[in-house]
Amino acid sequence: MNKKFVLPKDGIQGLKENFTSDAISGFLVYLLALPLSLGIAKASDFTPIMRP
Repeated sequence: MNKKFVLPKDGIQGLKENFTSDAISGFLVYLLALPLSLGIAKASDFTPIMRP
């Protein structure tokens, strides 16, 4: 049960190594943040889509 912690690589090597897990994590954060921000906008009596 003695596991060694390894830091991820930097630069292009780190991007190649962690791309799939980073993309999945980013997509999940998007799925959670979008409805939350739309709900907060509706509760604050703002339109969810603001036009300039």
